[in-house]
Order: sequence, then C-alpha cells, then structure tokens
Amino acid sequence: MAAVRVTPQGLAVPKEARVNLGPRTEGEEPAGDFKGRAPKGVILYKKDFDQGLGGHGYTAGCPKCEHAIRYGWGQTTQKHSAACIRRLEAELAKTPDGQERLEAAKKRAARHEQSR
Repeated sequence: MAAVRVTPQGLAVPKEARVNLGPRTEGEEPAGDFKGRAPKGVILYKKDFDQGLGGHGYTAGCPKCEHAIRYGWGQTTQKHSAACIRRLEAELAKTPDGQERLEAAKKRAARHEQSR
C-alpha cells in the first residue's frame, strides 16, 4: 500500500466549483417565482387508519399503508396514494373532528394562495 501514489478518484478534477450564496445584493431575489412549499393537505395520523384505535383501515395498493402494515407506522417517508387520501377525506368528513381537520387544511391552502 505504501507504493500506491494515485487512485482513479484522485485523477478526477472538478470542472469548476459553483457555490450559490443566495441573492448578491440586498433586495435582489433569486430567479423564478418560488414562494415556498405548498401547504400540506389534511394531515393523516395512525389513528385514522388503525382499526384498533378507531380508524378506518389501511388502503390496498397505497405504498405508505402497505409499508405501515409490514413494518409499522412512521417507518417511511413514502406518501399515501391519491386514492387513499380521497378515501380517508371522505371518511373524515363523516365526523366532527374530521370536519375540523378538513376545514383547517382548506384554510391553509387558502392562505397559501393569497400569499402568492
């Protein structure tokens, strides 16, 4: 090992280092119309799915639900499928607590649209 002087990775030379430090002068904005991330829709909890906690069951074909069944809740960053979200929103609309959560999601979306 002492005789090795160079490796293939050591031969790679970057073309040019680029560093983005944000706006160059005060008041200057970056290019584009980026206004932050979109607000979350209705926030879904384990209690919404787990029937032992009074939930409505897991959705077949939903990647997050299937992962939760196999490995437990909260072990993935996968998203629920659109069909799963629609199904749970319909179930939540049937309860007063669910209606409050759906209304809160609508208010977040409205505030986001006003700020754009």
